[in-house]
Amino acid sequence: MNCILPSEKLLENFLTYPDMVAFHQPENRIWKTYTWSEVQHAVNQIIVHLRRLGLQKGDCVAIYSKNTAEWIITDWAIMLAGMISVPVYPTANVDTVKYILDRTKTKAIFIGKLDAPEVAEKAIGRDTPSIALPAGNSAATYDWSDWISQPEQFVDYHHPGRNEVMSIMYTSGSTGNPKGVELTQLAYATACTDSCNMLNVREGDRLFSYLPLAHIAERVVTEGLLLYSKGVSAYFSESLETFTPDLQYAKPTIFFSVPRLWDKFLSNVYQVLPQRKINILLTLPLISRAIKRKIKRKLGFEHTRAWITAAAPISETTLHAFAKLGINISEAWGMTETTGGGCINYPFRTELIGTIGFPYTHAAVRLSEEGELQVKGENVYRQYHLNPEATAKSFTEDGWFRTGDRGMMNKNGAFKIVGRLKEEFKTSSGKYIIPVPIETKLTQSSLVEMACVTGSHCAHPYAIIVLAESAPTNKKDIESALLQLLSSVNNTLESHQKLSHMLIAATPWTIDNNLLTPTMKIKRYQLEKRYQTKHSDQSKLSGVVWESNSN
Repeated sequence: MNCILPSEKLLENFLTYPDMVAFHQPENRIWKTYTWSEVQHAVNQIIVHLRRLGLQKGDCVAIYSKNTAEWIITDWAIMLAGMISVPVYPTANVDTVKYILDRTKTKAIFIGKLDAPEVAEKAIGRDTPSIALPAGNSAATYDWSDWISQPEQFVDYHHPGRNEVMSIMYTSGSTGNPKGVELTQLAYATACTDSCNMLNVREGDRLFSYLPLAHIAERVVTEGLLLYSKGVSAYFSESLETFTPDLQYAKPTIFFSVPRLWDKFLSNVYQVLPQRKINILLTLPLISRAIKRKIKRKLGFEHTRAWITAAAPISETTLHAFAKLGINISEAWGMTETTGGGCINYPFRTELIGTIGFPYTHAAVRLSEEGELQVKGENVYRQYHLNPEATAKSFTEDGWFRTGDRGMMNKNGAFKIVGRLKEEFKTSSGKYIIPVPIETKLTQSSLVEMACVTGSHCAHPYAIIVLAESAPTNKKDIESALLQLLSSVNNTLESHQKLSHMLIAATPWTIDNNLLTPTMKIKRYQLEKRYQTKHSDQSKLSGVVWESNSN
């Protein structure tokens, strides 16, 4: 595929659209904008100062912050300086931050808004130069704003080759230490170009950036679409407290989220208008249109034409509920190793709900004899950083990337993700259990916010669940409703798949307690370790069990 490399595209934007606004950044409830010429000035100043610090071509520079316009501007500066950006999740703990910085031999780090600034203080060595991004709340050696405020200087830009590494992106680490995926200029260019074409990105489109830019999806859907399209602008959220008004202000035309947040959006809708009442109102044509417009306006979706979900499985019930409201969410699939590119149900088709649709990149997608989804193409990564053994294991003999996802193809030719091969386990009867489909059945209930099906070497699998906020408050009512759910789900399963019991977690699963990844996927290994230790004799349990009663 012949496409413009990101470094070339950025220079083209500087030259072609100097007065167009690229970013809208809220600061203390005032919206600040950056034109492309202002972006170029900031990029130039960062390059000058990084080189003054003694950094050279190929050195790694980390960005450790929540999403801001300055995050992306800094990323672009690192690229045009010929250095390699290393994004770090703003929710990463001390050990993870240290691991990534040590592994990449990071020579400097930009630090921005963090919920736990003390992590930065503990994880970053005193010898590593640090630069405070605007609105940052951590101590740093230098200040981004001081760098940018200085007079314009001539900059010699780096012009990379197609296969040059532009970034090392670390996976979310759901199964252990994160792996550093080396992304090349060509891989990123391919994924971004394909995404722009698939979504028919047009002048005037607005993006809303709030999911971590350290994740490949946001790196492509926000940063990539902005870079590769004319007249597109990106908006940011100032804080969790201002998320809703910021989203309403942005009025995005393309909006990306993850399953857990889509469930939150739906729950918020039902808190205002109960589901039963909405379903009745939607049967009345004139009222139905008014209700849909009102809900979209309240959510900030009045101008949205493409809604996307990815990063984890989503309930078909959730997708159908949104579709009734005129919000057609396209389920997508991709990985860091495929530079976010993969498959999507877009343009949205109702009959394909429950699938990830069709491949939209120039890469080929196939199913192996074992049902593993495999990918081959220019958007696929070349290697893991300093991990040749893991790299070799991730490719087939004929050069296809092993995604580790088990898939299937429906009668329409659309792909469906069934689960992760590594997540499958055997019961004591020797039968394999694929947990994701069972977990999806459980989370379709309004009682259950999250679920983890486990039970390796037990007679039957069992489910650990987190109750939803909408669950009854009375303990007996909860148990009665969950017993009905357990029976209902078991009636859809084969005998060896039937759940022996549900274990209700006493505390929520969060990023902070290391039970969720930064993209809010469950950390299965950590969950199994925690609950198998505390409740080792699961095989003797049945029905509904409360964590506090199982010690």
